[in-house]
Formats: sequence, structure tokens, C-alpha cells
Amino acid sequence: MNEIIFETSWGEKLCFSPLISKAIADKFDIESEEWQGLADMEFNSAASLVSRLGKRLPTSTELHELHLWLTKTSDRSWPIGVNAIWSSTKSRNGCHCSVLLFNANCDADNDSRHCFVSCVSTICAEA
Repeated sequence: MNEIIFETSWGEKLCFSPLISKAIADKFDIESEEWQGLADMEFNSAASLVSRLGKRLPTSTELHELHLWLTKTSDRSWPIGVNAIWSSTKSRNGCHCSVLLFNANCDADNDSRHCFVSCVSTICAEA
């Protein structure tokens, strides 16, 4: 799985890290389960890990843009099946949104559910 860099519909260039592996979560003593080598974790664990990595979680809007990009490209190194990825976006009920890359549906019913994690960063335009 590669990092993904693309320009959003609003003109910002984003870089998504590959989904975090179980090995990385274990290295930072973050509680998670393993699914095909990937770390599957609750929101608080995801937020803690991303913070310890000095990165940030994507917003649900950024994950929607990732979904759009994945459906337009032939890069299938990213699994886009039924995997949900945590976002930093909070819903009205106070839970954080997870976004399914397969159809960009957002679910925000429970921060204790297990989802995958990708970090995102903004790439500044070259001067």
C-alpha cells in the first residue's frame, strides 16, 4: 500500500499515509486488533497513535475526497472494500465519524467501534 497524493475539489493537495499497521500500533503500545496486518482500533486509540506520530486524522470531507480519487484511478494498492477509516470530524451526538472508502458513507454512532487509521497532511504548493 502506497501513500496517496492528490488535489482535492477545492484545490488543496493532500497526502494520505498508508493505513497504519498493527506493528506500528504495537511499537507505540496502542491497543488494537489485527486484520491482514493492519491495526483496527477504537477512536481514542487512533487519536492517541496519530498524535504520537506527530500527524493528524483526516476530516470526513477529506476522506470523501479520497473515496472519489480512489474510484477515478487504477491504483488498487489501497483496499476499498468494507473498511472504515477514522476521521477527526465529530457528529451532533459527540461521536467521531468513520468513513467507508467503498461508498463514502459516514457512520458516527460509537467511538468504541474498531476502524482503520490513515494520517493526512497538506502539501504546500511550490513557490
